[in-house]
Amino acid sequence: METEDEIAGLRAMVRTMDARLRALEGTPPPPSESGFPEPWGTSLDRFGETLRQARKDDGRAFALAVGHIIMQDASSGGTSTRLSVTTFDRATDMPDDGILAERRERVRLLTSSDAPLRIFRHFYALRFSGKPRRATGEALAEAVGETAASIGELLEPFVADETLLLVSDGDGGDTYEWRGNDILITTLLFGAI
Repeated sequence: METEDEIAGLRAMVRTMDARLRALEGTPPPPSESGFPEPWGTSLDRFGETLRQARKDDGRAFALAVGHIIMQDASSGGTSTRLSVTTFDRATDMPDDGILAERRERVRLLTSSDAPLRIFRHFYALRFSGKPRRATGEALAEAVGETAASIGELLEPFVADETLLLVSDGDGGDTYEWRGNDILITTLLFGAI
């Protein structure tokens, strides 16, 4: 009976031969083992195999990988990518109580009312309209049905942690700008959770 390594090697050889045959025949490639379309499927398959092999090499019972990606592209030529991949293969790698408390507080700030997420959704709406993710406090208040004073209070923690850039004209006219690369906010708005 073949070992897991021999089986994995045979599978790799079959995939290589299949790819060569399809290239000669001009037929499209089959879906990846993960079931995701190309080019993501092959990358995810390789990532999964790397995780599996590292777990086996270390003699671990379990390994976990968590990944997020945000890619943005604008007709104005602006592009942006944020990628986060974290792997865990032992219980001591898990987030400690301090990290959990920080994350809980961040989620609380975003979800204590609908207003923060409506504000960040408005920033994305600006981008989808070809505009920068920049708005005055008054414009945000009007867009989300809040007062300008409440906008300042709601966004203060996001300015403090540099999620938002605040530019003040000195006369009480505050302008907020967001780059849009925040994984938690984007996942809450668009992701499957």
